[in-house]
Amino acid sequence: MPDETVAPRGDNVKEGFDVRAWLGSRPDLQSMRSRFPDEWARVENDMATAIVERSAERLDEILVRRETATSARPAGRKGRKEETLRLVRQRMAILAIQRIGTDAVTQGGGASSTIGRMSAAVASGLLRDGDGNKKPVSIRVFRLAWPFVRDKGAFLSREQARGTYCFLSREFVDAVARMVGGRRCLEIAAGDGTLTRFLAGAGVPVVAVDDMSWGHEIRYPDFVGKMDAREALKVHAPEVVICSWPPPGNPFEAAVFETPSVQTYVVVGSRYAFATGAREAYRAAPDFSCETAVDLARLVLPPEAGHEVLVFRRRSE
Repeated sequence: MPDETVAPRGDNVKEGFDVRAWLGSRPDLQSMRSRFPDEWARVENDMATAIVERSAERLDEILVRRETATSARPAGRKGRKEETLRLVRQRMAILAIQRIGTDAVTQGGGASSTIGRMSAAVASGLLRDGDGNKKPVSIRVFRLAWPFVRDKGAFLSREQARGTYCFLSREFVDAVARMVGGRRCLEIAAGDGTLTRFLAGAGVPVVAVDDMSWGHEIRYPDFVGKMDAREALKVHAPEVVICSWPPPGNPFEAAVFETPSVQTYVVVGSRYAFATGAREAYRAAPDFSCETAVDLARLVLPPEAGHEVLVFRRRSE
């Protein structure tokens, strides 16, 4: 069997199934549970134990899959197979955490798996313009209209499937625009470029880039340049960098703290610290202070989903 193929335990999968290629297609949680029931059982057990014990370190091991000092990885084909199954468990755990955020919006109240016509109409009119593009909405208007979206969980699940994990208020955009001021600004892993589009509309000189590896989920507009974050940091030498929902344990955020021109780094993500962001890089950035900007996080929508905004500032000499 090739090194990167594993025979899942599901009955509908044949021997030699290429797991890593399949993971690259971003399967949903239900599909992964069906194909890898044994791995899902392990993830469920590990996450339940971590939650009961309130152990951040244990959750970190599940979601980021850092090797501990006592975890000796077997060599050869057996080791490669186990590493592939680690990737499967990590992806399932991340999707489960994202589902927790969706469930939090519905407060665990037996949400429908489909969004009703009225809820869809209200949510679309509230958060998107006539062309279907995301728009900044005032907090006041949001608070008036959001209660009429009854199928909140179904709506957010649909949006997540399309690569959208949050919406931004007008007040959030204005606050970030004031923070940036007239400084050179770069959005990395920009996706569909929503935040850049909003900031540009507020007069911020901002450039958006993405490596466009998520083309199966995201439609990239022309103003988002195809460029790896590390390269973009060198080319544009930004003073301010922003990133919305960076993947957990990603390899590119460390480069932000290594770029001499960067003075401020703003990260929009999840308060579930293991669902977004390169947390190791955050902890290993002694030249920067880190603020959990609670007031800014309240301006990321919907607030019930548990968003987090981190603001890193370079320490003065």
